Amino acid sequence: MSKEFTGLSGSVQPVCTGNTTASVPTGAANTVVTAGPGWLRRALVTTAGSGAGDVLVYDNATTNSGIVIGIIPATVAIGTQFTFEMPAANGIVVVNVASGPVLTVSYD
Repeated sequence: MSKEFTGLSGSVQPVCTGNTTASVPTGAANTVVTAGPGWLRRALVTTAGSGAGDVLVYDNATTNSGIVIGIIPATVAIGTQFTFEMPAANGIVVVNVASGPVLTVSYD
């Protein structure tokens, strides 16, 4: 559920909430976070990664194609947080790499 506040210009702005979370396991695979429209809010690294390349987040309901709405380095320390605040018209799919990090992704 999204909340709102009135910005300095008087326009209504969304307040970032990230009410729902999903776990993304390590390993070269696609993880469907949500198969419908929403917002990619944040990602927290819960297990460090040591893989090569980047973890990519796509605006897609089922697979690793379309618009990239997030990038996370595959070699990253535990506890690292990433803030995205990116809209997803179709869904959110995270594509991890071999020996990539384990992530908790928050979204609306």
